[in-house]
Amino acid sequence: MAASEQLDSFFKQHPHIRYVTPTSPDYPELRSTWYGNEGATPLGIARPQNAEDVGAIVSFTGSSNIPFTVRTGGHDSWFRGFAADALTIDMRDIDFVQIEASKSSARIGGGVLQGQVARELSKERLTTSMGSVPSVGYVGWAVCGGYGRFAGTYGMGVDQILAAKLVNCDGQILEADAEMLRIIRGGGGMLGVIVELTIKIYPLEKLLAGRIVFESSDLAAIIKEFASGDRALERDGFPAPLHILPVIVNAPLGKTLAVAFTWSSPDFATGRQYVDRVSSFGHAIMNTVEETNIPDWQEASAAGLPPVMFGIHNQKSCRVYSLSDQVAEVIADAAAKMPSDPATLTGIHTLREAEEPIQDSVFKVREPHFFIEMLSTVSEPDPKKIEEAKKWAAEYHDALMKIDEGNLEKAQYFTHTSPEDADFQGMYGEYWDSLVEAKRKYDPRNVFRSGPTFE
Repeated sequence: MAASEQLDSFFKQHPHIRYVTPTSPDYPELRSTWYGNEGATPLGIARPQNAEDVGAIVSFTGSSNIPFTVRTGGHDSWFRGFAADALTIDMRDIDFVQIEASKSSARIGGGVLQGQVARELSKERLTTSMGSVPSVGYVGWAVCGGYGRFAGTYGMGVDQILAAKLVNCDGQILEADAEMLRIIRGGGGMLGVIVELTIKIYPLEKLLAGRIVFESSDLAAIIKEFASGDRALERDGFPAPLHILPVIVNAPLGKTLAVAFTWSSPDFATGRQYVDRVSSFGHAIMNTVEETNIPDWQEASAAGLPPVMFGIHNQKSCRVYSLSDQVAEVIADAAAKMPSDPATLTGIHTLREAEEPIQDSVFKVREPHFFIEMLSTVSEPDPKKIEEAKKWAAEYHDALMKIDEGNLEKAQYFTHTSPEDADFQGMYGEYWDSLVEAKRKYDPRNVFRSGPTFE
């Protein structure tokens, strides 16, 4: 019996699990992602409702030798949640958020989106470390590292994970032991389908957030001024609640430097002093920073993004330890050459030492650093524009690889690296051998194939 027929038979026996095939009328809706690229067409998409459903699906596909992939959000530009001749397990119906009585932790479902986490926690004046885009899957973001605007206060996504429940290669539901939990923090879903996480949560009702836009007619000059101002802030002692994310965008007036500002502390008086200081890095022509709550902040962040993009988010990733004059020059040169499509941009994420202790994990790069994004995406499915943006990003990356080696971190970031370019041993460094050992121990048949490649 063909795999498609076996799947049809299985889901007819489990009618409460929503299942669609490429010929189903609602397939386009369930297959859609933030990226408009076509990608692979799976055999079908299943929407389990709970951990038991996931266990039944994994047990069946394993015994039937049918491969599967797992989707938690929809922001992976390489579509690792989909594969030809495979079933997609779409986790997004497992989206609960249950706050523990102590209000220091919460249990969340394996398919919950960051916006849902933010909304449920905000009702209790709570938050956790998370990103700014509400449609990103929380679990996929957190288990692979999890850069975000609150990392200085609370740590990265991996540092929030206290416990995990997963479905193993035999379809059994397990509580992760200490060894598995360490691998999950940074290794993602390589040992099983994660159906639940217990995460740290923190009291925070409001924050200061918004954009500071600089006059950028001399783009190279303002980029260098920003880098100088950032270094001065670092020398003076960068406060944990402060996060500044510079982005260079194609605005109506031309290429423009804007800074996404967040201050995750109730001490707004001090926060406003830092708004003024960051504004002084150049000639600020617009400032939208205001008191807001986290769900509204996420929605405002998403409103500034295209509803769908085409191309590659980050063909390769690059991290540096300082925004030196040399790095600023490379960024300025790349910005000048950046294609003019509104969906093409470059931004700089920051990781600084967190106030909260880090968790035992296999996430390698813990030293404070800058993560440079090269969004080689475009706003329409034009092959010529896609190739132009891809070429720009490749040249940008190559130029950064030539800077002073002492300022360069060559280890890649999993979610921002194409499968073809990934150097997994370099990515995990000294943790690689423990990943290989854990894979052999917990998934000897390599049922879970969407993470690091061990073959």
